[in-house]
Amino acid sequence: MSGKSQKPIENIELDPACHVLKFLSTISYNTESILYTINLLPDTNVIYACKKIFLDRIPENQRNRIIDLESNLRSVRRLIHPHIIKCYRVFSINNSVYFVMEYCPLGSMYDLLNKIDTPFLIKSTRLWFGQILGAVNYIHSRGLAHRNITLTSILQISSERMILSGFTHCCLAYKRDIDIMRTTVFRENLQYQAPEMHPLCSQIWPYDAKSTDMYSMGVVLFQMVNRDPPFDVSVYNTNPVTYINNQRNREYTYKSAFSAFINSKFKHLIWLLLEPKPGVRITSSTALVHEALLPED
Repeated sequence: MSGKSQKPIENIELDPACHVLKFLSTISYNTESILYTINLLPDTNVIYACKKIFLDRIPENQRNRIIDLESNLRSVRRLIHPHIIKCYRVFSINNSVYFVMEYCPLGSMYDLLNKIDTPFLIKSTRLWFGQILGAVNYIHSRGLAHRNITLTSILQISSERMILSGFTHCCLAYKRDIDIMRTTVFRENLQYQAPEMHPLCSQIWPYDAKSTDMYSMGVVLFQMVNRDPPFDVSVYNTNPVTYINNQRNREYTYKSAFSAFINSKFKHLIWLLLEPKPGVRITSSTALVHEALLPED
């Protein structure tokens, strides 16, 4: 959503060293948060992004997020990887959490895909997907899960570099409140959610946060080579059982205009990523060495 209707807010003094957070403009907003561009005064040469999360606007059934949100974001701040967004500060004021991070003016992979009429080239797909998969593997190796991987959470730094952002749902992968975690994320970005995230499947398959990340990566890769997602979300709105069965049976098709040009190795990797059973689904470390991502001779 555009932020033009959002009224400006006052600067925030952060610490005795006279660092002041100066709000410049609104990038986007929703009911729970606003994303701004900011300066950290006295330095006006560097522009940062700052996400303000309104804790009192988080729905009642997701209030468990409040308990862990700030500590989880502090864990994200300690992540150092060339394809993970740089996080500089996390703090809370007046029932809101602020997350200061790297500013990426080139936009997201979603924006980039919508600027062209075709899927990404094989070379670009291999490069960019490999970068984000490396970031996911790094996160998983540190006991964390992202839980919100989408085209919009992948940001472009340059034509040669993508980074992973959107960490407000990030959690410890072994978190104990499994059922709450499952429902917390399910209603957001439905097309990226694994079958086990659906309430109808909660008794069939166990919830594994890392494994659901890999399913989301499968949807991302599918869109990179096909533009459209593998499953039509409108089907879920009219018949959830049919939608889930489509996922469970991997009943997806590639667009006829693109199918012949899609690398068979990518199709195989997508098949492994969209595996409906979380215990069988490919892991990040195994996916990294899949032949689809190896340089061509």
